[in-house]
Amino acid sequence: MRRTLRVGVGTFAAIAACMLAPASGMRGIGHPILVIGFAAAIVLLVAIGREAWRHQRLAGSMARLSSPTTIDGRSVALVPGLGAAVVAGLRRPRIYCADDLPQRLDPDELRAVILHEHHHQLERGPVRLVLIGALAPVLGRLDAGRAWMERERARIEIAADLYALQSGASRPALASALVKLASTPGMIAAPGFASAADLRVRALLGEATGIDSGGSIGQITAAIVLIASCVALYLK
Repeated sequence: MRRTLRVGVGTFAAIAACMLAPASGMRGIGHPILVIGFAAAIVLLVAIGREAWRHQRLAGSMARLSSPTTIDGRSVALVPGLGAAVVAGLRRPRIYCADDLPQRLDPDELRAVILHEHHHQLERGPVRLVLIGALAPVLGRLDAGRAWMERERARIEIAADLYALQSGASRPALASALVKLASTPGMIAAPGFASAADLRVRALLGEATGIDSGGSIGQITAAIVLIASCVALYLK
């Protein structure tokens, strides 16, 4: 929460400084800043497109290998060899589960997993991971960047856990399923039940996770747009 507040204060401070600066001086640097901004935007769009293509290839591969079924009243697809459960697909997210998942979990645990994954469907979890993945080549070079990406991925999973609890899953069932599936390999391109296990266990136990200490994707994007709009005012 404190970091989010600092992001907001810093953004508005930058805008205020921009507005108070002499217009003549800003016109001299406005065009180079805008050119750099457009170039960065193009690079980001290319990176997003690449990550989206990779994700859709993954979703298509699982769809071809899957067989449809119903678990806890929800349509899912069973995939042989899949570690646990994931949601894949950008336009129409779908739940994919390991074909042996019903045998590995008891009914309460299985229901908790499906509710968790359903939240990823509702909130377009794959789209958010595509955006994080697009930033990875740059942020992954920095310790702070890697920490931010890990927090954002954990934030997505913890929000899905909260939805499952609010939808009727029990905390013991959710924790038990997480412990059973935590050792299974996850997919970085798709939100899966086994992801961010350590932070999620801490959240389920009511311990501090530090998740609120970083600005979300939406907050950071809004800050960039606001500052860019401020600079653009001086180009007229």
